[in-house]
Amino acid sequence: MLFAAGSRSLPTLREGLTAAGVLVTQVEAYATNTGMLDVPACHDWVQRRAVGAITFTSPSAVAELDRALGPEAFDRLLDSATPITLGTTTGRTLASRGFASVLATPATLTGMAHTTFRLINTRA
Repeated sequence: MLFAAGSRSLPTLREGLTAAGVLVTQVEAYATNTGMLDVPACHDWVQRRAVGAITFTSPSAVAELDRALGPEAFDRLLDSATPITLGTTTGRTLASRGFASVLATPATLTGMAHTTFRLINTRA
């Protein structure tokens, strides 16, 4: 099986397939890079608790936002905003840091958008 994966892909799928007897060739199909973030503006939003929900599509997104904001602002953000995840692996990453999350249903980008919209509207 050819497994096209990102530069920061976890070994979970490859290891599971290998354990099931599948010969897996993993290739890096894309590189995950840090994006630009207006950190002072984000800190302002976090300080004012002005964020209702935050979406995470991967464990690396969790790590990068934590790194960019700093642990104190990251924890404050997740204390006041509901994290919505695209998959269970990302949810487990947040849980390991002490934060519950909402799983997008279905686990697609469209499902994430709909889940976020429903969550925001039920809070209004």
